[in-house]
Amino acid sequence: MNRRLRLLAQVLVAALLAGSLALLLVLWAMVQPQPAVQRDGAASADTAGRVKALLLQQDPRGASADRPRLLRLSRQDLDLLAHDGLQRAVQGAARVELAEGSAQLQASLPLRSGPLARLGPARLLGAFGPWLNLRARLRATPQGLPALDALHIGRLRVPAALATWLARRLAAQLNLGVEYDLALGLVELLRITPEAVELSYHWRPEWRDRLREALIQPADQQRLLACNAELLALVAPSAQRPAGQPVPLADLLAPLFERAQQRSAGMAAITGQGGLAAEQRAVLITLAMYASGQPMARIVAAARQWPHPHPRTVTLRGRDDFALHFLVSAVLAAEGGGRLADMIGVYKEMADTRGGSGFSFNDIAADRTGTRFGQRSAQQPERLSQRIGPGLREADLLPPLDDLPEFLTSEDFRQRYGEVGSPAYREMLQRIEQRIDTLPVLQ
Repeated sequence: MNRRLRLLAQVLVAALLAGSLALLLVLWAMVQPQPAVQRDGAASADTAGRVKALLLQQDPRGASADRPRLLRLSRQDLDLLAHDGLQRAVQGAARVELAEGSAQLQASLPLRSGPLARLGPARLLGAFGPWLNLRARLRATPQGLPALDALHIGRLRVPAALATWLARRLAAQLNLGVEYDLALGLVELLRITPEAVELSYHWRPEWRDRLREALIQPADQQRLLACNAELLALVAPSAQRPAGQPVPLADLLAPLFERAQQRSAGMAAITGQGGLAAEQRAVLITLAMYASGQPMARIVAAARQWPHPHPRTVTLRGRDDFALHFLVSAVLAAEGGGRLADMIGVYKEMADTRGGSGFSFNDIAADRTGTRFGQRSAQQPERLSQRIGPGLREADLLPPLDDLPEFLTSEDFRQRYGEVGSPAYREMLQRIEQRIDTLPVLQ
């Protein structure tokens, strides 16, 4: 009997060792030391304009619930959207190739930086290597529906059925589960050629609120509700600030950040986890929506029932456009989209040279400052909170910009700077960054 028990124990130990070794080999095969897809992540006005046009073209607010819509994307447009979307979501890179009846996506995802680094499975994989390289093939079935045909993760080939399950799990981990399900439910007919993808889809108006709820998680909705209540009191008409009088951004940011710190500390005392970065992000979203005159119900359906703060113009160094540039860029950066914030800033200024106010480097500076502020909030919220207090000044948030060129026409810009990315243009950006480096809130 003892001999049998010893033999059984040896078999079990051998099985555990073999299983552990097999798991380590699988993990090793999945990650790689270098990205398979390397693309320039720098912002470009043309890229930003093209992305914006493609998204506006398919704005569901103008969609009819009675008939399907047709979306046609060339290989170049699909490649652009895939890369830009992945760069925004996880700071990765992507490339799309088309063939008759199938599309192939190659993607490289950083495991040790960006949003993926905060996920448990990604941290585990990151111990074996810094990059997760994916190669997936999507085909159109005879019924005209999309199907995942093949998936390679690094050197590992994944069966199609398992790949479909993994895709759903990854979407859930990134809080994109609702969007993933809606995207599959939208599709009625898919056709793929080497030149383009044609997609017939049916938009249902009731999905709009589902997307809003997916965009802002329940805990974040409660944070926004708290910020909205605090903003109500801060902007209410008073003897010191009559109705309609503009309000400096510093007068709102300091008290809202202080209360965000208090909420985080209170939550930490109860649960052990305060979530200060999430509290600060809620403040930035609230102020960005308020400064832009947009109702919170645009992103949170339940906000239709919330009381509305008294309308005021929010200024930064005396200008409302500076405040808006700063806040929008800060929100995008706090959400993990620093490059997107750069892109929106450049696109807006290039668009102005084509018939608006003209290209303004001081607006670019406000964009960049907001981006740096949002990144600091996401990465070092405690440090930022220590620098945002009752004595906060406008000069603490934005450096002097009066001497920077603004209102440049397209011709003026070409004569003085050539194009975006030229040495003269980069020199101006370097001067702006040096000024931002001196800001007290970013020390």
